[in-house]
Amino acid sequence: MKPIWYVILALPGVIAVALIGAFILLRPDILEPGASTAELAKEVDGLKAGQAAILQELASLSRTLQAGPGRRPGPRRNVVLQASGAQVMGDAKARIAIIEFSDYQCPFCRRHFLNTMPKLVKDYVATGKVKYVLRDFPLGSIHPEAFAAAMAARCAGDQGKYKAMHDQFFAKQASLKQADWVAHAKVVGLDLAAFNQCMESKKYEAAVSEDMKAGIAAGVTGTPTFFIGPLDADGKTIRAGNIITGAQPYRVFQRALDSLLAAKG
Repeated sequence: MKPIWYVILALPGVIAVALIGAFILLRPDILEPGASTAELAKEVDGLKAGQAAILQELASLSRTLQAGPGRRPGPRRNVVLQASGAQVMGDAKARIAIIEFSDYQCPFCRRHFLNTMPKLVKDYVATGKVKYVLRDFPLGSIHPEAFAAAMAARCAGDQGKYKAMHDQFFAKQASLKQADWVAHAKVVGLDLAAFNQCMESKKYEAAVSEDMKAGIAAGVTGTPTFFIGPLDADGKTIRAGNIITGAQPYRVFQRALDSLLAAKG
């Protein structure tokens, strides 16, 4: 088997450069000298998983472009969305909300989780300014484990561990098969019997499907997609005047949120 760099360099030029750049940005430590053979082998395994995920996303993008203009208009502005989901973070009195549609196998969702979400939670959610709503949009055609992972996180939520399982899944994104569930459940401290019963009953299958329907109705075509807007008087819905797609940097969210907060006085 050829080293992974041979595989990458055999790809068309633009894709190869993009992949190499993504690996270096995401994992700069792969260039550091002095790693042991075991550490290098582990890094190669991680690179393989990352390459596969990025290639899946590129394939999805290719299919979208081939569909032609006008067929996939994208997220709709001023759409009304329920500010409820698998997890709602923030002060009940917050008057602005971010609604994120996400997929546990999506590498760009993971990038947002690692690089941007912590800053948003620290600066806007923890300070009581903004609610952050997590909703599911598993892209089953390219991410076969994502739907079950979404159900598993909700089952963990029955034990008050939704966010812990959410974070665990993104931290260990390459390990989302059913065989991995018990290990993840142990890490977050779940009652395994209750968790397994929840999963076997498919308790949250309908809830995940409802999130998918809501996302499709709002024009979501990929993940992550964020709808940002003011909450209504009772805090149950938003009219999303701001839409952000993809793993955008913190400053993009900052501009949208600060503008809305200024308008609210």
